[in-house]
Amino acid sequence: MRSKNGDTLIEESQRNYARDTPADRERIRLEGDAVYQDLADLVGSDPESPEVQSVMLRWHHHLRNFYEASPEVMKGLAHLYTDHPDFAALFQRMDPEMPGFMRQAVIIYADSIAKHSK
Repeated sequence: MRSKNGDTLIEESQRNYARDTPADRERIRLEGDAVYQDLADLVGSDPESPEVQSVMLRWHHHLRNFYEASPEVMKGLAHLYTDHPDFAALFQRMDPEMPGFMRQAVIIYADSIAKHSK
């Protein structure tokens, strides 16, 4: 996938990472840890609930540290969370149901963004 300026999202992410200071990287890591822990704490909740979707908004802001993701890119990530063994294993360590929960929550969030941007 390509960003608005034509770079791949991986290139954009690498460029942003290279620009970050060690303090920025630590802040970003801690922010991500908090978002994923908050989501893990909500596993079993309705992924459409305002509480879950407010954490998804934080997830989206966190993702922007790496690249700007369109709703389609977000949905692709959602599928990776369950289909890619490394992602699935990472999230299963937080909660066995986390990959599927994340997938649903991300798709709902991405659909709401797409709907509101029309």
